[in-house]
Amino acid sequence: MVVEFKSLLTKMDSMKKELDCIKENMVQRDEIMTLNEFEAYKESLDKDNLISFADAKKQLGF
Repeated sequence: MVVEFKSLLTKMDSMKKELDCIKENMVQRDEIMTLNEFEAYKESLDKDNLISFADAKKQLGF
């Protein structure tokens, strides 16, 4: 009985580790960018599209 209990605990620990890994590494489908979204993101980082922090604060009214 004790051996079976230890075996069960070992299996449960293994399952917990797998679930923790899944929780840590999985993402929601809507969090993933499409290739088009990623290209648009990269283009948005172009120097011509960037403004200073001070200008951003002014535009936002801070």
